[in-house]
Amino acid sequence: MDREFHRLLMGLLLASCLSCAASVARAQETDSGDPIAEAKAPLEAPEALIDAKKSPLAADPKTVDELFDAAQLMVDIARFDLARLYLDKLMQETLDDDALLALRDRYGAAAFLKLTNIPELRPASVKLLELSNAAALKQANDPVRIARLIEQLQGDPEAQSVAEAELHSLGAVVVPGLLSVLSNANLGARQESATAAILRIGDSAVPQLIAALEAPSEALRSQVISILGNLRAAAAVPYLWYPATSADEAPAIKLAAVQALRQILALRGKPLERIATEGTVIHMLQSVREQFRHTYPWKIDDTGRVALWFWDDKQKTVVARAVTPEEASDVVGLKFAREALGLAPERRDSQVLYLCLSLAADIRRVGLDKPLLTGPGTAHDLALSVGADVAVDVLTEAFNSTRPDVAVAALKVFSQIGTLDQLNLAGGKRSVVAAALDYPDDRVQFAAATAILQIDPQLPFRGAPRVVEILKRALASNGRPHAVVGEVSAARGALIGGFLRDLGYEPLVYTSGREVFAAAAEHPDIRLVVLHPNIIRWALTETMTNLRADARTANIPIVIHGPSALANKMQRRVENYELVSFSILSETTDDFEYQLKPFLKQIKTAPLTPQERTAQRAEAAAWLAHIAQGRRTKVFEIASAEDELAEALDDEKLAPAALEALGEIATTSSQQRIAAAVADPQANPELRKAAAGKLAFHIQRFGLLLSKKMIDLLHKVWQNNREPGDLRTAVGGIIGSLKPDAILAGKRLKVQAGKTR
Repeated sequence: MDREFHRLLMGLLLASCLSCAASVARAQETDSGDPIAEAKAPLEAPEALIDAKKSPLAADPKTVDELFDAAQLMVDIARFDLARLYLDKLMQETLDDDALLALRDRYGAAAFLKLTNIPELRPASVKLLELSNAAALKQANDPVRIARLIEQLQGDPEAQSVAEAELHSLGAVVVPGLLSVLSNANLGARQESATAAILRIGDSAVPQLIAALEAPSEALRSQVISILGNLRAAAAVPYLWYPATSADEAPAIKLAAVQALRQILALRGKPLERIATEGTVIHMLQSVREQFRHTYPWKIDDTGRVALWFWDDKQKTVVARAVTPEEASDVVGLKFAREALGLAPERRDSQVLYLCLSLAADIRRVGLDKPLLTGPGTAHDLALSVGADVAVDVLTEAFNSTRPDVAVAALKVFSQIGTLDQLNLAGGKRSVVAAALDYPDDRVQFAAATAILQIDPQLPFRGAPRVVEILKRALASNGRPHAVVGEVSAARGALIGGFLRDLGYEPLVYTSGREVFAAAAEHPDIRLVVLHPNIIRWALTETMTNLRADARTANIPIVIHGPSALANKMQRRVENYELVSFSILSETTDDFEYQLKPFLKQIKTAPLTPQERTAQRAEAAAWLAHIAQGRRTKVFEIASAEDELAEALDDEKLAPAALEALGEIATTSSQQRIAAAVADPQANPELRKAAAGKLAFHIQRFGLLLSKKMIDLLHKVWQNNREPGDLRTAVGGIIGSLKPDAILAGKRLKVQAGKTR
C-alpha cells in the first residue's frame, strides 16, 4: 500500500512536473542529445576544493538511492557544495528508466524540481530532471499500463479510485493511449471506461481529440466528436462545421457533428441549419485567413514551438510534433481551406485562400530558397489551370497577409499566363503586379520584374526604370541590403550604423531628412530607414510623408529611434503610417535588435542564400541580354546597368550575356569596356573573340568612340603572331571598321603582299 501511495503521489505531481520541466531545462546552455549517455560523462570539472571528509554524514553514500538522499539532505542544511558533489556522483551512475522511476516513487516528482531551484546544482540537476521526466513520460504512454488502469476502473471501489486519480493526474499525456483503446474494436468492453477517463481529463485532451478527427475509422470519429460535444469544447467548433454540413460526410459523422455543435454553441432548439448556411463558409474563411496571416494565438513553449497533434495510422492513435507557430498555422489553415472549398467551390475567396495555403505548403516542403515545385498535382500547376485572374487575387491576398513567399509563387504563375491588360502598366492605378516592384522583399521584387519581362511590354511605362534597377541590383556582386540612418549627430549616427552593420545591413548615415529621402529613393536595395524624432532639414513629419508618398520608398519599413520620454507621443504618431514603428534609444546591438525584431518579423523574410544570389545574377544577366537582343531598350533603358554589366565580364558564366547587353548601350564607356575585353590577354579566348565581333558591330552602329590608346592596343593584338589566329581575324574586322584612308590601306596591303612572296 505504501508503494501504491507513492505511485499515486507521483501521478499527482507528474502533470505539473512535465509542464515546467521544459522551461527549466531549456534555460540552460546545455543541449540534450542522448540524455542517458550524457549523464554518464562529467558535466563540468569536479570541484577540487570540496572535501567529502567534512560531510556531516556518518557514511559515504554509494548507491543511487543513497546519493540522491544525500543530495536532498545537503540542500536542506544549505550545504550546496556537498549537494553538488553527491549529485555529480549520482550522474556518474547507471540511471536507467527503472532506477529513475524508483526515485520518483520514493521521493516524489517535487524532489527533482527542488534540486533545479538551486543555482549551484545546475546544470546537473536539470539534466537529472530531464532524464526523470523522459522515463515518466514513457511510463505514462505505456499502453499496457493504461490498459491496466482502465481495467482497474471496472474493479473494486478502492482500485477504481486509485486508477481514476492516476489517470486524472497524468492528464493529457495518457490521451493517446486512451484513443488507442477507442480505436481498437477488440477492446470494446473497455471503451466506455476509456471515454469516461477522457471526459474526466477535460479541456487538456481537446487538441488530441481534434487530431483524432483525421482517423479513417468512422466509428472512432463519431465517438470523438461526441466527446468534444460533451466537453463543450469551443476550440473544436471550426473543426466541426465541415462534418456537420458537408454532403460528402457519412450520416453518422454528420449527426454526431450537428449534435456536438448544438451542445457547444448552446443552441437549445434553434435550428442549426439557420447557422450552417452561407455564414458557415464565411466563418470558416475567417479562420483560414487568420491562419494564413499567422495571427492565430498558438500556445508556444519556451523554445517558441507548438505541439501540433496528428493522427498516426500505424500507431492507431495521435502523435505530437513540435513545429513553429507559422508551420502550425499553414497546416491547420490548409485543412480549413480545403473544407471551405468543399462547401463552396464556386466562391472566389474559397479558391484564392485554398491556392494560397496550397502554395505555402509546397514552399515549406522544399524551402523558401529552392525553386517552386511544379508538375502534375502541385499547387503551381493547379494555379495555372484556373487562370490569371485568380493568380492576381492570390498575389493580392499574399500582400494583404504579408506573405512574400506566396507572393513570389503567385508571380511565377502570373508570368506564365498573365496578359498586358492585367498589368495595367499605363493606367492611372498601378496593378498589383506593378506594385510588387516596390514590395520590401528582394525575392518579390525580382519575381515581379521577371514576370513583367516575361509578358514583354512593347511600350514605355512608369515602372520600366524600376525593372532595370532590380536587374541591376541582382547583377551586382555586393548583396548586402542597405539601411538609411537619419540622426541628429554624426556620432550617434555612427553608433546606429554599427548596430545595423552587426545585423547584416550596410548603413548609409545622414543628418538631415532631405538626405535620407534622397538616399532611400536613389538606392534600389534600401531595406530599412531609421530616423531620430528630432531630425532636421526636413523634420520628422515631412520626411515620413515624403517617404510614403514616393513609389520608390512607400514600402520601406521606418523605425523612429528616440528617447523613452517621447514614446507615448511617437506611438500615437506612427499609427497614422504603414510600416512604421517606434523604439527607445539603444546603447547595444542586442537591445536594438530586441526592439526591432517583432516589427521586422512582420515584413522581413530570410535573406537570399548564396545559391539564390548566384541564380539571380545569372537570370538578371540573361534578361538584360534579352532586352538587348529583342530591341527593347526603348522600353527598358539598360544604360544605367553598364557598370554592373562590365563587372560581370569577369565572370565566365555571365560574360556572354553581359557582352550582349553592353553591345546595345550607345556610350563611349561601353565601347571602351568591350574593347578592353578584346585586348585583355588574361581573358577567355572565346570571350575575346566574341567581344571583337560585338565591338565591330558597336562601332558600325554608334560610331568610333575609342581612345587612341585603346586603338593602339587593338593594333598590337592584330599584329601579335602569338595571339590565336581566329582572334586576330576577328580583330582584323575591327581594324577594318576604323575606316582607314587610302594611304594606310595601301601600306597594310603592301605588308601582307610582301609576306606571301
